[in-house]
Order: sequence, then structure tokens, then C-alpha cells
Amino acid sequence: MAAQMPAHGGWSRTRARAFALLAAGTAGLGGLAMASTASAQPQPVKHIVVLYLENHTFDDLLGYWCNHNQGRCPDGGMPASVTLSNNSVVAPGVMPDIVPNVSHTVVSQQAAIDGGRMDGRQNVPGCAAKNRLRLHRRVHAGPGTQPRRAGAPIRHQRPDLLDGRQPVLGRKSPRFQGIAMDRLQAAGLSWRIYGDPTPPSGGGPTAAGYGWDICPSFAECLYTGQKANNVPSSTFVKDARSGKLPNFAIVTPGGNDAAFSEHNGFSITAGDDWLGQVASAVMNGPEWPSTVLFITWDDCGCFYDQVLPGVNPDGTAQGPCTPLVIVSPYAKPN
Repeated sequence: MAAQMPAHGGWSRTRARAFALLAAGTAGLGGLAMASTASAQPQPVKHIVVLYLENHTFDDLLGYWCNHNQGRCPDGGMPASVTLSNNSVVAPGVMPDIVPNVSHTVVSQQAAIDGGRMDGRQNVPGCAAKNRLRLHRRVHAGPGTQPRRAGAPIRHQRPDLLDGRQPVLGRKSPRFQGIAMDRLQAAGLSWRIYGDPTPPSGGGPTAAGYGWDICPSFAECLYTGQKANNVPSSTFVKDARSGKLPNFAIVTPGGNDAAFSEHNGFSITAGDDWLGQVASAVMNGPEWPSTVLFITWDDCGCFYDQVLPGVNPDGTAQGPCTPLVIVSPYAKPN
């Protein structure tokens, strides 16, 4: 999450932008990817699925995995100790199953980054726990979470660029702009957003996962016939198993699945089990030979990551790195 983004729980600019960027990558899904004006090569990938979970950094999820898989992570694994800006030295610790309620507002992220020194975690509300710092929690390997083909995890820096604004819960509607779904439809490609298409009656914008859904980020999706493509996340597994994947799908936990979001305050075990169910449905479905699954997380949470965030092309700052895992028959294993 970038420095200009409002506190999580309203609308997510990075989520909407990442959707637009990944959807743009489906332009060659019609069967041929143009290699040049004179020749074309068969395009084996016909389905892109993006699974979007909540609030974890690369080191938070994969730091110890990198330690046990030397050479797979260019930036190294979880350090044995971390020296903070107040000169205290802390060791990484394993978190409980319920993800701690650590502040992940813009101010907290800026405090953690500490001008690029990455040593301000003690200034993040909820981060300190007795004489240890909540730097890391162990990933639970739920059913199906060991993909047959997965590339090395990528340290994914979150951009802060957006095509529109989210017109929900009393917010003003954004001015019209062309969005990714328009480009998909113009190319004759199918798409579906799996999340929670029903606004909550109470409990805030993220209640039942509606605030994590992608469709409400775009007025054109929310207020036009495109909304018919916004369906409950509970229908994804059946679609994947029965060979009914669209060319582009994005999945966020909604409705009863919202409890599997891995958001602060929720069970990481339950979240990883649900991730495994989604991945297994894709890998064991009839469209697996032509599918790529991207698994990523929304923002830092705001947990530890050692790598200095970069800068966007427009000069705005990026936030702490989050993981991106690519699962596909075509993913390089190393």
C-alpha cells in the first residue's frame, strides 16, 4: 500500500490498480499472442485467475521459507535479529493463529519504513509484544496448498495508481473512465469477479467482504449490466471444477468466505485451508492445462519486511512488499 492511500477498510486503490494491470495481461487470451505483424504463436494460457487475500508482507509469509530454500529469494530470508531505530535488538517470532490486530494505516506504514531504514516497527501500534516484535507468522499448509508447479515467490511492491474511485457507502460516484472490464469485453474475452456482490446492512465497508470486492471499485461495474459478472466467491470452486472458468477471474473472500481472508483478527489456518481449496479446484479442474493462478495479498498488515519499497513511475512512494505466487503448468519451478 502506498503512502497516499487511505487507511484500509474504505476503498483500496492498489487492489483496483492491480486488477487493471493483470486484466490488461489477458489481451492475448483469444487463442493467439501476436509475436510480430508477420507471425503469431499459439497462446496456451486461456484463463487467468487472481486470488486476493488480506494484509501480509513477503517476509511475514515467506521469510523462514526463504531460509530453508537458499537461492530462491534474491533478497534473502528472515534475519536472525533486527535492530530498531531505538537501538533495541529483537528476534523474529512466530505469531498465533489469529492474525494480530496491528495498525496498517498510512501513518503506521510510514513509521515502519522510517525514511527507508525499515527499522521503525516499534512505532507501529500493536506491533510490540512484550520483549519481542511481531515480525513473522508461520504459514499453515492447508489442503491443496502444495501446487504441482509453482514458480519462486515474488516480492511484489504495491503501486498506488488507479483508474477510478469506489462509490460505496455514501461516497461520491467517480467520473467515468474506461476500465479493464471494457477492454476485456471489447476483445471478446469473458470475465467474472468472485466476491460479495451484496452491500452490507451494517458493520462497516468490509463486513462480509463487500469492501474487498473489486466491482464496487468501479462505477461502471457497480451501476451497469457488468454487475451481473459480480458473483459470490462461494461459487468459484464449483466453476473451476466443472470447467466453467472465464478468461479472467478475480477472487476475494466474500459472504461466509470473508472469515478466510487472513485479515488482522482472523484465523490464518482457516485462510490457508481456503486458499488450498481454491488452488486445488483450479489444478484439478479440466481447464488447468490452460490456466495461470496468481495468489497475492492486499497490503502489509502491517508486518515486517526487510526490503526498502521502491518508487512508482509517477514519483509516489510504494509501500512494504507483499508476496505474489504464480501457480501454473507453465510456471518455472526455480
